[in-house]
Amino acid sequence: MAVLPGDIAVAGGTIEAAADALFPIEAAAIARAVDKRRREFTAGRTYARRALALLGCPPGPIPMGSDRRAIWPPGFVGSISHSRHLCAAIAAASSRYIGLGLDVEDDTPIDDAALRDRICRPEEKASDGVDRTKLLFVIKEAVFKAYFPEGGAFLDFDDVSVTLDLAQQSFSAALTRPELPRLAGRAAFAGGFRCVENHVIVAVAIAR
Repeated sequence: MAVLPGDIAVAGGTIEAAADALFPIEAAAIARAVDKRRREFTAGRTYARRALALLGCPPGPIPMGSDRRAIWPPGFVGSISHSRHLCAAIAAASSRYIGLGLDVEDDTPIDDAALRDRICRPEEKASDGVDRTKLLFVIKEAVFKAYFPEGGAFLDFDDVSVTLDLAQQSFSAALTRPELPRLAGRAAFAGGFRCVENHVIVAVAIAR
């Protein structure tokens, strides 16, 4: 995925194509899940291990924490996301990155006016009449994933203001509340997006 630096590994594809065997601790975490959730979880772990393998990490379990986040192997950070059909994972060395965020969503527009108002801050609403609510939603979800493990604070949509560069398919996402913890002294984080196969894919990498 060209939106990421070269030292970040990426793996992904369809959910149906990823069915590697789970480690016992992973299987136990979803033993009572419905079939759909089991397939999604399995795909996520499959692609996560493939991304880690590109960084020289041997195969091993990626347990699920009490907050349902993936617990990455020591020395690595990563992010997993899936839609109804696609799944992807990114991973990198924790010595180089504080956090990674990945979000994959279908490109179905968000038509609910109240939801649009919740997602978009006033300065994010386009003056050209083009609705970018879905893109902003996916961007903010990716930022939340990258920020939370180190920042330790749950972000709401209003806590992040996004500035888009549509020509470069990139963005800057700035924290809007001064009391929110900074990461590596920064309150703004850069990322990129692509529209692929009726999906919006966003990635954020927060360097040390």
